[in-house]
Amino acid sequence: MKYLHYTSEDFALDEQFQQWVLNPNADTNQFWKEWLATNPQKQKEVSDAIELIKLVGLSEDHTANTHYLEVWNELKQNSERNSRVSRPVWKYAAACIGIGMLIVVGLWWKYSTLPEKDKLLTYKTGYGQTKSIQLPDGSRITLNTNSKVYLSAQDWNKQSERTVYIDGEAFFEVAHTPDHKRFIVNTPHKLNIEVLGTKFNVNARRNQAEVYLQSGKVKLTSNTENLLLVPGQMAEYNLNDRQITVHSVDGKACTAWQNHFFVFDDEPLSKVAETIEDYFGVKVRIADQSLAQQRITARIPQGNIEVLLDILTAMLKIKVIRKNTEIILQQKQF
Repeated sequence: MKYLHYTSEDFALDEQFQQWVLNPNADTNQFWKEWLATNPQKQKEVSDAIELIKLVGLSEDHTANTHYLEVWNELKQNSERNSRVSRPVWKYAAACIGIGMLIVVGLWWKYSTLPEKDKLLTYKTGYGQTKSIQLPDGSRITLNTNSKVYLSAQDWNKQSERTVYIDGEAFFEVAHTPDHKRFIVNTPHKLNIEVLGTKFNVNARRNQAEVYLQSGKVKLTSNTENLLLVPGQMAEYNLNDRQITVHSVDGKACTAWQNHFFVFDDEPLSKVAETIEDYFGVKVRIADQSLAQQRITARIPQGNIEVLLDILTAMLKIKVIRKNTEIILQQKQF
């Protein structure tokens, strides 16, 4: 079961867990009572997650929640390192941390990530949709499924630089302006991409941001480093280790989504499951860890989830179980 590997932050971000904590009923109470009885080693993570949710609550914005929990965890660790306090004292300290954290996250979200929302233009796509956007400067953005971009509603010609905020995946074709005005793409991961005129793909989902450069040159800046990409390279930035890694990739695979194909190049089934969730808006659960590590190499049309599942079934000899909006993948029993 997926909860076996959850941290306190994972529990706090899980929608079903949040519903149990905030709006419990007989069914959810029974489920979590039985689950904790079976998995007593997870009691601390569950208790910490409950405390986090009840102290200050979480918003409906997944990106804000991620940064919220990141700051909370750092502050909590610092507090535990710096002093040995009793449980009542820790609860008081945690409440103070929660209040302070809301201020920190609020200021970060407002001033470091997005300007005031009433001054933004928002473009977004639903599950299974793509969209092409023509910007005022002649640049073009192609949005992948389940993605959003924000940009200033003010006249770009009067701004010192062109800034876009992305949550999801998009392909950028940036026009070069006569005054060499910078074009900046900001991700929720505190990774910024700066260009003058180029074509590149950005995938900023979950805890990782990926930037593939097709042509031109881009500069990547994080909290810890900055570097330049050349065509054919992909940079990966992970929130966990906060390191940027660069390697050469097959560009056609990186941008295959524009032609409505999934391209998996020796990807673990766990990664394929995340892609299914992001594209079709369903939950995917893999029954065991060994199955999650099975590798997939395939080019599959995006339009029909049943076709995708049939191909996975044939390739891996697995069984697919559908339960409402959840898909369970498990080994066949011979």
